Amino acid sequence: MSDLPNSAAMVGAMTSWCRVAERGQQYIYHLGSLARDRRASGILNIVADTAMLLAETRFLRLQQERMVFSSPEDDRWVYLATRSGTGYAPRAVISLRITSFEWRALRAVRDREPGISVTRAIRDALVYPTLTSFDVARSMIELLQQRQLIEAANGKGWTLSRAGLEALT
Repeated sequence: MSDLPNSAAMVGAMTSWCRVAERGQQYIYHLGSLARDRRASGILNIVADTAMLLAETRFLRLQQERMVFSSPEDDRWVYLATRSGTGYAPRAVISLRITSFEWRALRAVRDREPGISVTRAIRDALVYPTLTSFDVARSMIELLQQRQLIEAANGKGWTLSRAGLEALT
């Protein structure tokens, strides 16, 4: 993992670039195999998820290209983000007030259907289908609660606090 570029190890570098990038400008956010490397690096996982969120909101277009001298065994790619000129970037994510994972969890709390628990909505939003998904969702609920982004709802369950609603804009 020592060959990971500094740009991939810094979420702040990518979000800083996003704040000033003009349409068509590109940013290399990883060199290597993103699917493999992000499992070994929590920071890279956050960078990759932030890029994916900004692609989902159409703020960025993502692409990958095999590196020129990469063999199938080496499996090395260049991962590029291109500023689209459209879409939006959630301010709380771009300013690093919350992570892309927290933003996804807040959106799940806000948009969940009445019969769906907050735990399930967050688990599904964070795409954790494994046995640890309940633990991941509970940990996220605790984090959002500590950061006062969610609060106890009337009756039972959770709802977004004023700060949580502001973080989604």
